[in-house]
Amino acid sequence: MGIILLSSYILVSFLLIFVIRKSGISTSEYFVSGRNASYRTVGFSIITSCIGASATIGMIGLAFSVGTPAFWWLGSGAIGLLILTLFVAKKVRRTEKLTMSETVDTFLSSSCKPIVSIIIVIAWTAILAAQLTAMTKVVTALTLLPHFVVLMISTAVIVLHTFLGGQLTVMKFDRIQILIIFVGLISLLTWLFLNNDFSAETKLEIYNDQFPLSKMIYYLLIVGGSYIVCPMLFGRILSAKSETEAKKGGMLAVGGLFVGAIIIVMIGLYANGIIPDTTKPDDVLNTLFDLVLPKWLFYMVSITLISAIVSSADSCLITAATVMSNDIFRKKDTNTCRACVLILGLASMFLTFMDRSIIGFLLMANDVYVCGVVVPVFVGIIFHGRFKIKKQTALIAIIVGSSLGMLSAITQINTYAYIALLSSFLITVLGARRV
Repeated sequence: MGIILLSSYILVSFLLIFVIRKSGISTSEYFVSGRNASYRTVGFSIITSCIGASATIGMIGLAFSVGTPAFWWLGSGAIGLLILTLFVAKKVRRTEKLTMSETVDTFLSSSCKPIVSIIIVIAWTAILAAQLTAMTKVVTALTLLPHFVVLMISTAVIVLHTFLGGQLTVMKFDRIQILIIFVGLISLLTWLFLNNDFSAETKLEIYNDQFPLSKMIYYLLIVGGSYIVCPMLFGRILSAKSETEAKKGGMLAVGGLFVGAIIIVMIGLYANGIIPDTTKPDDVLNTLFDLVLPKWLFYMVSITLISAIVSSADSCLITAATVMSNDIFRKKDTNTCRACVLILGLASMFLTFMDRSIIGFLLMANDVYVCGVVVPVFVGIIFHGRFKIKKQTALIAIIVGSSLGMLSAITQINTYAYIALLSSFLITVLGARRV
């Protein structure tokens, strides 16, 4: 039954993509959806892109382990997205660029563009690996197929989804995926609510012994920062019809992420007490599937999770591929971008053999990207028109920040990330000169 259900999902999804996709798709449509996306399309696409592996399997496992402070994984992202929407979105949309790396020319300097592009491609390839890791867990539980077969199927689906229509089909397909995701999550939460008593010991906390204040601050800075200046979200903003539509879409997404975070944390809390305490965070949902859920709900939630992961993975892949094609290879054409989709899809598949946790992959990518890129670019955007950042200074800030961020990712010592952020900020600001 699981194989039939998965096959049906794949078949229907490709039929829908072929309906959405135009023949002879243009570069503008492939890279930025023809700059014709309404605020609903922008907002729904941002929500589905952000509610992927980390915000389903990873966040449910985190809530199971630490309680209500798990909210900060997606909650920090919602706060970062709010800052992007209020202070960055209109300026980014106004540039009329194809990728975030291109906006670096406007807000910092062209000398920073190559290193920013390389960091983005590496980081988003790692994030895509996290999505593939999550999808293999879900599809394996659904179909009982061998791990390597599932990994190949998962990679093929995500690569082909993105390959066929680029940003145009990814964003329009997200409007369908968001309905599947929220119906499935609400159905799971409702069933858990009706069939299990909520633990009287559960407290509403913003941090606790398992999730200390230092970790909350780390999430706010690193996870939240990755939403303030994000190539994936910039791609959505640049796809909007206008500056106004971009800002309205961002605000819609902020609300959606807050609601999604609450639902997902509640699912993790209900899981605590009805499955063994020794369950690993990434295995919480699979354990619920095996021990608790009725078959009909197991199948529904499996498709929900696959939809969430595919939406996020498609967005990661088109983000990395457009940057690789447009800003590294300097080719503004769909054929080159499609080749990049294939290359990066395979690279992400091989990265999954590192056997890191889902959130581990994401934090590794965020450490490098946020510490090196976010602060200089954000300062450049805020100062734009009033101050000019020296190109040598901006480049040094990026190199120092990303190097210390890499050190933080390797050693898992958060202090290096804080030093990286502060260093990057001070170097950037000291290099600012009034226009």
